Amino acid sequence: MLVAFPLIVAAGRSEKGFPGATGIADPLSTDRVPISLRHRVTTHVEKAVCSVSEAEVVPPIDGLVDCTLREGTYEMRFSRSEVEVIASTLFSAGVTHIEVGVDSARGSRLDIPCSDLVKAATLGAPEAEVGIFAEAGSATIESIKDSVSAGAKFVRVGVNATEVEKSLPLVHQAKSLDITVTLNAMKTYAVPTADVLSIAEAACSAGADLFYVVDSAGCMLPDEVNRLVSILSDAHIPTGFHGHDNLSLAVANSLSALRAGAVAVDGTLRGAGRSAGNAQIEVLVKVMQRAGYLKNLDGDRLADIAETLIAERRKRDRGISHLDLVLGESRCHSGNVNFIGEVAERWNLSLHALVRAVCRRDLIHVSRAVVEAAAAELRAANSKSRK
Repeated sequence: MLVAFPLIVAAGRSEKGFPGATGIADPLSTDRVPISLRHRVTTHVEKAVCSVSEAEVVPPIDGLVDCTLREGTYEMRFSRSEVEVIASTLFSAGVTHIEVGVDSARGSRLDIPCSDLVKAATLGAPEAEVGIFAEAGSATIESIKDSVSAGAKFVRVGVNATEVEKSLPLVHQAKSLDITVTLNAMKTYAVPTADVLSIAEAACSAGADLFYVVDSAGCMLPDEVNRLVSILSDAHIPTGFHGHDNLSLAVANSLSALRAGAVAVDGTLRGAGRSAGNAQIEVLVKVMQRAGYLKNLDGDRLADIAETLIAERRKRDRGISHLDLVLGESRCHSGNVNFIGEVAERWNLSLHALVRAVCRRDLIHVSRAVVEAAAAELRAANSKSRK
């Protein structure tokens, strides 16, 4: 099999799980937390560290992954024939890595099995590297095997950055299928910078070929991305970046990631995706080419299919909404908005203000207790200010 992403060559990987972080901390802090993930993982990782010399890392084919057929389903539905056409056009434009769907207990958002999406994309682009996204704690090795049998060449295991330990068994099992495996640390910004390196080392030791920094809320700044990816790259950990566009920085952050040593970045046609969407792949290609990257891709061809198949179907195609801006500013995952909105309406509070208040408390687990406590605090503050 042609390897799409960098492979880490390490003697003897640990098969043990690793403990995860216990709470939220300043993502820019480099201080050691007394009981941090880094402290607790290091004793295990030292026995099977995955850092290797640059000579042992196989560079990627092109460094670009298209996620339209997965992320785009937050906004629109694709038929099997459209999956085939989109995959074919992406590959003809030079995009060789195509992610098609989510493997989870909830099933595909298209109500089409992941394995069927893989078959459709492979039919449209038989020479492409087609892959899937697997939710840790939900996807199973059996369901991943179904997609691999259908033609999947890679799987990206997604898990909250504070809960990486729950993903490691699935990473290890998936790697035994002789496919490329990445660990996508969702909401990476919720973890101290000092701990991200240990998380990445743990993922590599479990078998991951590539570690992804994931800006799930579109809240990171280019210098933050540069600093974090530089730390990982300096440790010879092959790193990717997946950015959302809540602060209109997904493309800039992707460029910053590549300049810092990232070997892969993600994008979608017309920027389709959850919340404010993702890095717009046709724009991403044009920007990267000006910077000297991705020279073999056809950005105009990507823009054409984005216009004809995606643009009119996007829920938001006229810039960043106020709510999306607040989500990015407060580092709030859009999956929590409906729940927070219900509480805001019941308490007669500003949704924007409550989002900010909630995220000052917790960036990962937005439970009813967290939202209700934030609402009570906010209403009390409002009452005090009116006196």
